[in-house]
Amino acid sequence: MKQPDVRYAMAAREWGLRRVRRLTWGIAGAGAVGAIALVVGFSGRAHLPKINQPAQGGQAPAGNQGTDGGQQAGNQDPGGGQLQPPGANPAPAQGPGQAVSGGS
Repeated sequence: MKQPDVRYAMAAREWGLRRVRRLTWGIAGAGAVGAIALVVGFSGRAHLPKINQPAQGGQAPAGNQGTDGGQQAGNQDPGGGQLQPPGANPAPAQGPGQAVSGGS
């Protein structure tokens, strides 16, 4: 290999490395901005307290008591925001059992 070819090859290699490095930093920056956007978008109301919800004992917050004993229409949440199990177990399915295709 001649001397001018070596210099050209080294210059081309450095140019390629600079281009890859610039592209890598650009992708990392875009990923960071996207991650921040997701955090801001999904955490908007995640940690705010519930307003106008009855307390655990079924009592309405102070200043929100009406003539119906402290329960306002639309604020009747018997579980206090907790998930409740179903009242009864689901009935079993009717018909034949599980079908097996290609079984031996």
